[in-house]
Amino acid sequence: MNDSLPLIRLDSAATDSLLSKQQSFAALTDSAFVDTLAVKPEQAIDLLFKNHLLQFDFFYPQTFDKPVSDWFSILLLIVISTVTLLKVFYSKIFFQIFKAFFNNNTANQIIRDENLLVQRASILLSVICYVVLALFAYNAVIYFHIENRYLGNGFALFLSIAIIIALSYSVKMIVLKALGSIFYFNKPVTAYIFNIFLINNVLGIVLIPFIILGTYLTANNNLILFAGLALVIIFFIYRLVKGMLLWTGTNSFNLFYLFLYICALEISPLLILSKLLLIQKQ
Repeated sequence: MNDSLPLIRLDSAATDSLLSKQQSFAALTDSAFVDTLAVKPEQAIDLLFKNHLLQFDFFYPQTFDKPVSDWFSILLLIVISTVTLLKVFYSKIFFQIFKAFFNNNTANQIIRDENLLVQRASILLSVICYVVLALFAYNAVIYFHIENRYLGNGFALFLSIAIIIALSYSVKMIVLKALGSIFYFNKPVTAYIFNIFLINNVLGIVLIPFIILGTYLTANNNLILFAGLALVIIFFIYRLVKGMLLWTGTNSFNLFYLFLYICALEISPLLILSKLLLIQKQ
């Protein structure tokens, strides 16, 4: 019994057809590929996808790599680690600060009791807030391509922004303390300073996810950045409202003096910072 495959006999017509196909394949040489690749990308895509439902956005390959400086990641890691340590070892104080943000009675109770431990945690969180605000402002400056003459680039730019923020708040606290001592408003001034610390502390913690998403995500960066800016504006307005409610509750309230304070110590630092950032390089 023969297990070999049966032989297929081809007539002359079939043989000629196979030879012609072989010659047509052999005609597709490297020069043909070169001629095909020589066309413009727009023409090549038009030839490939003409009358096709597949849509394209770019003619050339787009990279999704987003370089992040090492110092930025290290600072962000330090901030997250510090907040985590506060949450683990001072959880009661941590939640008390957040409760005081929403409840005026809790905030007033902390001020009356002069809880030094809460105040120390608040100071540490304020330092975190300055770093977080500087990181967020740095991302905003990079996103809007703002260049300046004096603040530098990279880590120098971040450090300059952080120093400006810290100095502006320090000067504000010193001026408030001095005004409270001169006009015998120590109690309202102390309450207002604590509210500033409190609102900034919560803002510094809430902004951390926005910085992480805006830094390491490659899509929807503009939405994240503008959402963070909206959040900063909301907290700023909330702080002004709480301050005005606090000052209107005093016996010797004066609307003109309140307006002068808002212009001098709340709006002016923002205008100065914006002016410094918008100084173009020559």
